[in-house]
Amino acid sequence: GRQTMFQKILRNLADVPSGIIPLVLVECGSFSPPHFAHLRNLEVARKVIDEQHFCVVGGLISPVGSAYKKPNLASTEDRLAMCHLAVESSDWIDVDDWEASQPTYTRTANVLDSISNRLNTAAQALVPKPERIQLRLVCGADLLESMTRPGVWDLSLLAKLFSFGMICINRDAVNTQAMVAHEILAPHREHIQLVPEEFSWHLSSSFIRQELHAGRSIKYLAPDSVLQYIAERRLFA
Repeated sequence: GRQTMFQKILRNLADVPSGIIPLVLVECGSFSPPHFAHLRNLEVARKVIDEQHFCVVGGLISPVGSAYKKPNLASTEDRLAMCHLAVESSDWIDVDDWEASQPTYTRTANVLDSISNRLNTAAQALVPKPERIQLRLVCGADLLESMTRPGVWDLSLLAKLFSFGMICINRDAVNTQAMVAHEILAPHREHIQLVPEEFSWHLSSSFIRQELHAGRSIKYLAPDSVLQYIAERRLFA
């Protein structure tokens, strides 16, 4: 399958200056369907990375598997196909199929662990003595907020999750400072980078599904190739 290719990342690795740590940004979610805000999150995150120490060699979109029983989840096959179409034109964003192909629901910390292991193994086969590639989880304020709600996240895995580091893009002007002060997140505060996004827009997969359901146009909300795929397969109608 495509899940171990990492082609764009491995190609970009060659350009990393010596002594600089290669970094990959990872976005997890349903992507039912993927849209421009998903891609924009990675772009915004890439621009706030400290270039004195890190070089972003890639972004990865990791769609959740079908075992994640969420209403309105398109099939794994359709979501993966749409994600691959969405990143086709990017020279640095790719799709990782591993999480989507797991028979059981996989916790985010374990997804990052798997990506890190597979990616670094692939890099070692290519580059003699490479700098270890580091990961950052990129998310929106909604994901950060969900971590403060008891029972949503496996707290025993939070230390592992935050060992990778997180970049939280806040475009809804919500109080993320208060969230990171929460007793669950406070111990991990130094691993959370809060990024205010000046451009405020409420684009979500559920909004796109809602518009389709109402028979309205979703043009310019996602790449044309994704919209064409949705139309051809009559998804979310």
